[in-house]
This record gives sequence, C-alpha cells and structure tokens, in this order.
Amino acid sequence: MLGAGSTWGRKDNAEQYIREGYQLNVIVYRAITEITKAATSISRELYDAQGNAIEDHPVLDLLAKPTPTATWEAWLTEMLVNRMLMGEMAAVSANDGIPAEIWPLNPLHITVAPGRSGVPSAYVHNVNNRKATFPVDPITGESNVLFLKTYNPDNYWRGQSPLMAAALAGDTHNAGMRWNYSLLKNSARPSGLVRFKGGYPSGEVIQRMREYFKARMQGPDNAGEIPMLSEDAEWVALSQSARDMDFLNTMRETAKYVASALGVPLPLIDNDASTFNNLEQAKERLYTDTVLPIVGELIAGLNNWLLPRFGDGLELRLDLDTIPALEGLRERMFQRAVLAYDKGVLTLEEARVLMGYQPAAEGSFKPLPGNPFDLPTEDIKAIAYGMGDLEAKAETYKPTAEMARNAERALEWRREYGRGMTPTGVARARDISNRANLSMDTINRMVSFFARHGVNRSEHHDAKEPDGGPTAWRVAWDGWGGDAGRDWAERIAAREDD
Repeated sequence: MLGAGSTWGRKDNAEQYIREGYQLNVIVYRAITEITKAATSISRELYDAQGNAIEDHPVLDLLAKPTPTATWEAWLTEMLVNRMLMGEMAAVSANDGIPAEIWPLNPLHITVAPGRSGVPSAYVHNVNNRKATFPVDPITGESNVLFLKTYNPDNYWRGQSPLMAAALAGDTHNAGMRWNYSLLKNSARPSGLVRFKGGYPSGEVIQRMREYFKARMQGPDNAGEIPMLSEDAEWVALSQSARDMDFLNTMRETAKYVASALGVPLPLIDNDASTFNNLEQAKERLYTDTVLPIVGELIAGLNNWLLPRFGDGLELRLDLDTIPALEGLRERMFQRAVLAYDKGVLTLEEARVLMGYQPAAEGSFKPLPGNPFDLPTEDIKAIAYGMGDLEAKAETYKPTAEMARNAERALEWRREYGRGMTPTGVARARDISNRANLSMDTINRMVSFFARHGVNRSEHHDAKEPDGGPTAWRVAWDGWGGDAGRDWAERIAAREDD
C-alpha cells in the first residue's frame, strides 16, 4: 500500500534535497521561507573608509537591481535558498571591472576544479549544454564567480548541506506523510494477507483473489466495504496501526529535528507549539541565531568580492535598527548602557556608542531628577532613549482620530500576517486605537521611535511582502499612529521644549 518512494538521505545528493526536501517536505519549505522572509526585511547600508554612511553610490544601484529581471529581495532569496539546500551560494559578474549585473548561480550546475595551493583553479558552470569556465587567480583567489560554502570535513572544495544532518528525520517525516495519505485513500485500512487453511491454492485462484481485493477494498470508493472469503480462508492483518506507530509523536519529533537543523525555532512553524510570548522570543532567536549570521556571511563575501571593484574602503553593513523583532534586544542594551554609565564603568561617549548614537550629542542634556535607578523600569527606558524630562508625565494628551485608525489597522495587520510590533508596541497601539490619554513620557518615546525608523520610510512604507501584506516596518510604524502620530508627537514635543 505504501511505495518505497524517493529519499534524500543519500549523501551529497543535492537533487534529492531539492525534490524530496524543499519541494515535497512542508517543514523544510516553511523553515527556509521563514529565513528568506526575515532576511529580505533587513536594510543594508554602505559606509566609506572613515565610517560615514553613503546614501547614493553605484554599488547601491547595482544591488537594488542585480539583474534586469530581479530585485535585491529576489536575488537574496535565491542565494539563501541555495545556501540552505546545498550549503553553497554562487554568483557571477557579467564583466570584468565594475560589473553591470551580478547573476545568482545554482551550485548544482557548478564544478569546482581543484588547485594545487588550496585555491580552486577554476569554476565550471554547465547548464543547458552550455559550459563556461571562470579561472581563479592562484595567488589572490580573485574570480568573476563568487562562491561561498559551509565547512565540509568530507570535501574540501564543496559545502555541506544543512539537510544532510536532517536527512533521516526528513525521510521519516516524508514517509509518515505518505503513510497517512495512503491510509486515508484506503479508508484507514492497513494491508495484510489471506491465509488458506487447506493448503496453498492454484495460481488461478490466487489471481482471482488479487483481482477481488483490488476491486473490493482499495480506493476511497470502497470505504467500509466488507470482503467475503471462502470458509477455508482467513484474513490476517500485517501492518501496524497508526496508533501502534505513535504516528503523531513521530511526526512532531521529526519536524522538530528538521527545523532545528535549519536553525528555525519550532514555534514559527508549528502553531500548536507557539504562544504569544514564545513567538516573540522565537522571532528574536531566528534573527540572532540564524538569519543575521547567514546574511552576514553573504555581506562579508560581497565586501571581499564586489566592493573592491568600486574603490577602496567601502563596506556594506546590515541596518539592525530596521528589525522590529530585535526591539526588545535594543531596549536591554540601552538599559545596560545607562546602568554602566551610572556606575562609572563607561563614559558618556562610550554609553552613547553602545546605544547606537553618535559619541557627541547635539544640544544640551536635560537634568535628571535624582538617581534614575530609583525610578520605575519604564522611566529607565525613557532615560535610555534620551527622553529625560520625567516631570512632564503628569500632563496627558489624547490621540487624534486618524492616529486611532492607523493603530487599529496595524493591529489587524498583525493578527492577519503575524509580523510587526513588540509586545510593548502592541500595548501602545491598543492605547492609541482606543484614544487613551498619553503621557509626555510616552510622546517623547514616540518622537524617538519615529526619528530612528523614519529614515527607512521611503523603502518600507508602501512596500509589500510576497503574501501581499505590509512589511513589519509598516505594521510597527502605524502601530504608533503612523504619519499622523509622528506629526502629532513632534508638534507636542516642540511646544513643550519651548
């Protein structure tokens, strides 16, 4: 009843990782999709040798559209899918010097020609009966091909797929899905044998029996059909039931192993394993443990392979402030910086750098009333964000109707798409949607939030994710009242400063 099927447990079989893993295993597909969605939401920045941000540069134009038919998000997705399936990423520049295009390559079509000094002598790309050879400089390792790989102790020249470690669990999960499907098609009736009491019958009788059982028992149309056997024959069940196999527990455990091998927390894949609290923690872990290291690996490769062609001293970096899932991590960092400054461990300049600000501040600081660490936790966070006028908290302000509509829309988006806003942001969005009075302390936080994230407005405000919904940035932005909330908060803060 259950065919053997294909497996992807065979070593170094990239084709089976693709077909039986990415294309047929829902856990593998969902885990890789979570990684690529998270990775494409991160903004990138370009800096010069002095550490100054560059807003306009040819390399940024190239990365925004690496090929005539692909955006950065599509290009990055293709690279990362290959990385998670085969442990390798590859791209090729269309020409020497400053490239006009950089095309992603499928590592499945690349052969690495070994070199004598530990550096490949060439990369050979062969697809559709067209072979192209890209030589590698034996001294510098420079080539028109960018080839990044994970460490493979069994093959120096090729990377190791993360799915190799999850192959047995993946095969078990696929087999379980096929088993369940076969049971459903056969009305959950396992196979067995017919035992004849009077000895083995003739071949003609056996053939008639086979045809009878195929016609009477197999398929969904025969659900509940009762077979009639002669008095000298009896039915003996062979297969174990799904309960005997502990089916559900086996499927859950194998899913956990596959997700773990790919570095995706199970609550992001299995809704039964997720709660509101652990979902936020799982998103933070997805970025810190998996997405940032993998995307950082690719960015480092581009810094070494691509950016020297545009001049010296250029460096690509990831803008971590654009990741709403790391808001809690940033808040903890701010609190540590304030505490270290108060205890005399860090100078003011060092604390500001740790918070992500410039060492020297513009304007003058407001005096703090007494020891800030005798204040409630919310006040400490306000100080960490640079909003120290705590005496103004007694006065409150009511959000506008437009702010309330934006916040309500953000809450609906979050319920529908499951992204955007920290627990603190969700609570604030509820207050704004209900037009609850907000303190001056909260307004100052709004000003700081909009100042930090407003630089990315043009990129994220009207952008759409592959599922058609808004970006996590837009959900968080509207949760604080959107553009109306920014203008409202800045207007009140300016009036209070005067």
